[in-house]
Amino acid sequence: MTTPGRGELPNRPWQHAWNLDGLETPVRFARNVTEQTLLGWCLNSSAEAAIQLVSELVTNALVHGRPPVELAVELLPAQPSHRRHGAQVQIEVRDGAEAMPVRRQGGPGGGFGLTIATALADLSFHPQPVGKVVRAVLPLDDRDAQQAEAIATAASGRERRAEHEPTSPLINSPGGKIFVDLIEIDGLRLRCVIGCRDEERRDRSDVVIDLRIGVDARPTAASDDLADAWNYRTATKAIIAHVEESSYRTVETLATAVARIVVAEHGAPYVQVRVRKPGALRFADTVGVMIERTPADFTERPAAGSEGESS
Repeated sequence: MTTPGRGELPNRPWQHAWNLDGLETPVRFARNVTEQTLLGWCLNSSAEAAIQLVSELVTNALVHGRPPVELAVELLPAQPSHRRHGAQVQIEVRDGAEAMPVRRQGGPGGGFGLTIATALADLSFHPQPVGKVVRAVLPLDDRDAQQAEAIATAASGRERRAEHEPTSPLINSPGGKIFVDLIEIDGLRLRCVIGCRDEERRDRSDVVIDLRIGVDARPTAASDDLADAWNYRTATKAIIAHVEESSYRTVETLATAVARIVVAEHGAPYVQVRVRKPGALRFADTVGVMIERTPADFTERPAAGSEGESS
């Protein structure tokens, strides 16, 4: 973990970290962001235990440690070669005090925190150049473990592709020059079944979709003829039809389905898709994801009826 400032720290798709310094209610904040993180990963069965763990560890760091106090939540995929045969959630709380936590005899005034944490997870203490890290590794049940593996695998694949692919829509011209042309579609507001909670599975919710579509606009510019343009109207109609009838658990899967329509079914060389859920998180206007895809990401079509595909 790093400590550049208050609030949320730089994250990856399966790793989230927050600086708790200066917050009026740091324990409540830590519980809330942990709940949102696990439910966002659809790890519903494990959320309650993770929230309790975070509550105990953060309270202990605030009472017995000193700033900076940070929280990190991470998915650990299964690694049989490293004796980890099932996916897990790792929770780390860092503080600036060097003294290691001590399990105390509980009483009317408390003191049961570390005892509770040890009962819930594999607990360990790690000295750092400044302060210490208390690490709790929480095992997942079969359903949550399967979901965690899917998230970690997809995120790792995106990182590997990013090492070899441009992060912007760069198109090679016949003369060897590289250029960028974008069609922009903003604020496409649709409704679909999206989320993991019972009420989200029961009722349709609003989603807002923004698109940046990489095209070669030079033929259209030269001819001033719509016949030479990439047909964004047809692609948008296909997106609307798909999303309005779809049922997904994660915005990542929905965004990927939209990207497939643009690049695999309508021939664009690149697309950036942003999907947002208004009102999904307290104190935030929207929560969402942004992805970038090219035709190389869709060499195979998903199996019919697979989990997360449209209904």
